[in-house]
Amino acid sequence: MASMVGDQSPIWQFEKSIILQHDSAYHRATVWGWLIGPYVVAHLRVYNDPELARSYLYPLIRQLTSHGLGNISEIFEREAPFTPRGCISQAWSVAEVLHAWLQIGETLHSHN
Repeated sequence: MASMVGDQSPIWQFEKSIILQHDSAYHRATVWGWLIGPYVVAHLRVYNDPELARSYLYPLIRQLTSHGLGNISEIFEREAPFTPRGCISQAWSVAEVLHAWLQIGETLHSHN
């Protein structure tokens, strides 16, 4: 039985504060895995260097076998070694890396 109701509890106020701090920090300077896809595709279009563009994807490709087998994490730390954080299996991170990889492949194929 609770001695206080809902948000009147001092414990709830503390937890609410922690949740707000966490949620605020979560979106400040977070390295999102999915953003590499649009970045790599834009880099490819601007510089037309498929090998360099693909090199940006290799760290995430390696993660497919090291952290959440077959998956890419949601977020990463900002500093090297860019430790994966958050959800270990984020579909849009995988999708954007795959999309960029395929775009590079099409560019390489059209040059041959």
